[in-house]
Amino acid sequence: MCGIAGILALGNRTVARQDVASMTDAIAHRGPDGEGQWISENGKVGLGHRRLSIIDLSDAAAQPMSDITTRFTITFNGEIYNYPELREELVKKGVQFRTASDTEVLIAMYAYYGESCLKYLDGMFAFAIWDNKFQTLFIARDRFGEKPLYYTTHNEEFLFASEMKSLFVRGCERKVSSKRLHYYLAFNLYQDPDDDSSTFFENIFQLPPAHSMQIDRYGKIRIARYWSIDTETETPISLHDAAERFDFLMKQSITRRLRSDVPVGSSLSGGLDSSTIVLLIDQMKNGGQEQKTFSARFKDFAKDEGEYIDEVLKAAKSVKGFTTWPGAETLDELDRICYHQEEPFGSASIIAQWAVMKLAKENGVTVLLDGQGADEILGGYRTFFQPLLNRLYAQRSDRFVPEKTQLESAQKFVYKVDRNTKIMLRYPQMFHAAASLKRTVTPRKKEMAGRSNYSSDFYNEIKWLTHPLLGENNDDVKHLQRRIIERAGFVPLLRYADRNSMAHARELRLPFLSHELVEFCIALPDHLKVSGGWTKRLLRETYKNLLPEKICWRTDKIGFEAPQSDWLNTPSAQELVRESQIQLEQAGITERGKSFDGWHSIMTAKLLK
Repeated sequence: MCGIAGILALGNRTVARQDVASMTDAIAHRGPDGEGQWISENGKVGLGHRRLSIIDLSDAAAQPMSDITTRFTITFNGEIYNYPELREELVKKGVQFRTASDTEVLIAMYAYYGESCLKYLDGMFAFAIWDNKFQTLFIARDRFGEKPLYYTTHNEEFLFASEMKSLFVRGCERKVSSKRLHYYLAFNLYQDPDDDSSTFFENIFQLPPAHSMQIDRYGKIRIARYWSIDTETETPISLHDAAERFDFLMKQSITRRLRSDVPVGSSLSGGLDSSTIVLLIDQMKNGGQEQKTFSARFKDFAKDEGEYIDEVLKAAKSVKGFTTWPGAETLDELDRICYHQEEPFGSASIIAQWAVMKLAKENGVTVLLDGQGADEILGGYRTFFQPLLNRLYAQRSDRFVPEKTQLESAQKFVYKVDRNTKIMLRYPQMFHAAASLKRTVTPRKKEMAGRSNYSSDFYNEIKWLTHPLLGENNDDVKHLQRRIIERAGFVPLLRYADRNSMAHARELRLPFLSHELVEFCIALPDHLKVSGGWTKRLLRETYKNLLPEKICWRTDKIGFEAPQSDWLNTPSAQELVRESQIQLEQAGITERGKSFDGWHSIMTAKLLK
């Protein structure tokens, strides 16, 4: 886990070591254990690295690193969890190694397999490899976007880095994108629905998850997707067999993500997902090395999950829990948090996560396992109820009424469809004849959009603001899962986690995001995800004898929520809101009397600084 940066000089320019060092200095927080810069012999390429030592702590594993032939040189951020298995296979093929690092395995995989090496990797990563023979730069990002990679072309240089602040020190303009700001203020979108590469800043791009790019010495860029979620395959499988396979894949993923030469602990929110990971680790260690957990709690908050956290700690054999109690005073750290996040974030829960990472650092734990991803791959959100029932209504009317009744009872969910929707579900061939199903923007969203001074032309570009069944097969759970993971709110969640952890030089690992596990879960029948009134049915059934009953079968979903409303009602926070709204008026973004809510106003003001 580290920070990376690099420069490919175009035209007659060359790269100086200090040019690269200035970029890595800007992200020194990501790698406090060491730094390195490498410049090619012809001076056309510079690669930089800030090191957070996790695997092979020796100097031999320092980066940038060249392979034995010196043809390839790499700078790499992340972890390849299955590197021992990959290394063993390469040794059988005659490949020699000088270190015990996953970095050397990665560069050897690229030397042996080329771009196709990506399909073998179980990990989170963003890396760049310079091929001295063909004078090309190859860059890749992991399947889900756990590790960031930003790039731009500026002043006859192709630049890339783990964070945008490294690009800004090279003179790139910090100009906020009016389009992205409009989407955020009017529709609460943290991504461009049509462009996975855009950011909140003009001419600063991100390499989308599951993509690679190649840049030649003239600056020509080729970008390609190397992996995507299969929504067409459904695995016919019993609950018993699915539980066995799920348990195997979960334990394999956790085993790989426990590989480390520094202390490993866990985040513990008290929810189903993090509790599962903590208790699985405890079971797998069988009372061995003590596992440290880190939790955020909130005084006098109805949604504080302390009782569930305590249940997990009581059920475990060898776990020691540490707790932080962030309050309204945590807002005092907003400037620092926003500096690290670089783009707006969704709520004060990110501040609570920040406090958890800080707590782990204070207690000497460098690596934490976390439960993110379970909701997306196992059907944990209420948004899955509608497409599930839509599909049953259209294809399995015998199961529709029982499932609808159970969901409405257990989840307090109300299923509503209008007459035109029913026609479309039962008779999809009439889809194009249903004139009333045209793309629309709701009156409420029009009113919200009207508060900003940006062009209403943006309305027509928002494909997400449609009838719920238009566009991307939203009457199908698998398609909705893919949309959430690849196109909706999941990528920003991973960005929040990366920035919060790396600001404190901590590494966050996500067992639910093993791609083998994800592929298995997506292909499952819908009833193994949501059925009987339960979300994440397979997870609950698999670990019902491991988890405390009140956690396994809880129906409320809090989602690591902080008391944001209470915090924003304090005098100091209200003053911050007023100052932010005045700043938006002065910047010409809003008119007097048409301010946005406090949180959006604060986030936008911080973005404009």
